[in-house]
Amino acid sequence: MNKGLCRLKLIMDEQITCIGRLLDSANEETTALKEDNIESLSRVCNDMMNLSHILVSLESERVSVHGMIAADLGLPTDCNFRDLWMRLPLKNKGEFKDLKILANDLNHKYREFQELNDLNKMLLKQSINYASCLCEAADPGRKITYGKSGEFEQGELGYSSLNRTV
Repeated sequence: MNKGLCRLKLIMDEQITCIGRLLDSANEETTALKEDNIESLSRVCNDMMNLSHILVSLESERVSVHGMIAADLGLPTDCNFRDLWMRLPLKNKGEFKDLKILANDLNHKYREFQELNDLNKMLLKQSINYASCLCEAADPGRKITYGKSGEFEQGELGYSSLNRTV
């Protein structure tokens, strides 16, 4: 069981490092959105996607190790960390007390990232709505589709009140 607890600690340490990097990237994303910096936004989003893939892999590994420890303790493999902690023998709790701290820190960082991610989604949505309103005001009747790097393509909807012959 000690081997599993050591592995769980290592995975959670890696997760905390990864979510910390994600938080830094999310803060950069907020700045890029506020400054309308498309190049920085594109780079940060790619970084965040890569970090997210790493985090998904780490979480899958953590769930697997957690399940093995839970099974060793006679708990369901999908039990929560609190139940697993409560069932640990006292000697393991003393030896691995930092696991509980790591779990709390990880939960806190996940919530912090979720809040920042929600803010960035709102900023992005607001930016898109603003750009769409400006484009519609400048050229009514034109459909606009945004590309990955922020450029947009225009397609005719069939009518326009703008005289293009002048």
